Amino acid sequence: MNFKNLFIKDINADEFIDDFYKMLSYEISSNNLMKEDFRLLLKCLENRNEIKKNNDFSKLRSSFISFLQTDSFKDIYKSFFLKLANSFKKEQLLFQIQPTPRLVGIDALATSFHCDKWYGHGTDTYTVWVPLHEVKNGSGVSFIFDKNLNEELHHDFLKETDHFASLNSLNSKCSNLAKEFAPKNKKARIFHSSVLHGSPHNSSGETRFSLDFRFSVNVKNIGSKNFSDFFYLDRNYSEKKIRPYVEWPLNFNFLKYVNGETGISTRSQHLLIEAFCEDLGLKITGQEAEIEDGNLSVLKHYLNKNNLKKSGFDGIIISSTNLLPNDLIKTSNSYILSAFERIII
Repeated sequence: MNFKNLFIKDINADEFIDDFYKMLSYEISSNNLMKEDFRLLLKCLENRNEIKKNNDFSKLRSSFISFLQTDSFKDIYKSFFLKLANSFKKEQLLFQIQPTPRLVGIDALATSFHCDKWYGHGTDTYTVWVPLHEVKNGSGVSFIFDKNLNEELHHDFLKETDHFASLNSLNSKCSNLAKEFAPKNKKARIFHSSVLHGSPHNSSGETRFSLDFRFSVNVKNIGSKNFSDFFYLDRNYSEKKIRPYVEWPLNFNFLKYVNGETGISTRSQHLLIEAFCEDLGLKITGQEAEIEDGNLSVLKHYLNKNNLKKSGFDGIIISSTNLLPNDLIKTSNSYILSAFERIII
């Protein structure tokens, strides 16, 4: 696949979509604690016209996300991307660790017209959109398919100073000019981050289920996105070569640190750090809260590696770099992770 001229390309996703349903059924038949939630997801996928627009989608969306986090799904997702990668002819690739699930209800707005570059994705990034069933007309995604027209619309949008009026004008133009992609034959679509697309209104009478993910053909350019959210794949393109771009220390014992003096709720700090560690499989074996006297005595103590080791910890996890003054960062020799920014300091 030649990326120099790639703008929009449709690909077969039949094997991946079939495997999606097989693995969902497998999780339902297993002893998975989430199997009733997965049963709900499968029922809704099979009865898309019966999901009323006033239904509470929160549980269904949560079930969808939970399935994407199972090992069963992760395996078929990696296999799907490996098959794509074999046609890319690139030395190295990055692709998102977890796809984004999309659930668009009857008569709902999915998204106005935009391009992914506006939301921080790099100029070497592509999106793969995969509908998980036959898509009825009126519930697909519409694209500006012509490259020259796409550039013209971009130009008209960016030259305006009244951005609210300009955005309304862009949506009006794209609604008339875009072509809907509503595949009936298990097709997926790859498109560049500059492609204008949108899904303004689901008029099909069915809820739409899909997922999408991004990959970059330039491992040094993912825009403003966090490298820790991507897998790295080298030229050999084998499953054994897939690894997270950022290698997290899963064997470390971490101290959780919170600070109530910052104005950030300590409860929010706890929840953020716990969710971060659960997501990555990091191990918290102790916790400390700051003495609120303005001196950061607890933090300064543990920013000394020897003190940290004596207490049985390999590193510290804080909720955000905003809790760590720059002068302390420069003098610390401890291993520090920040949950909000998802970085190793």
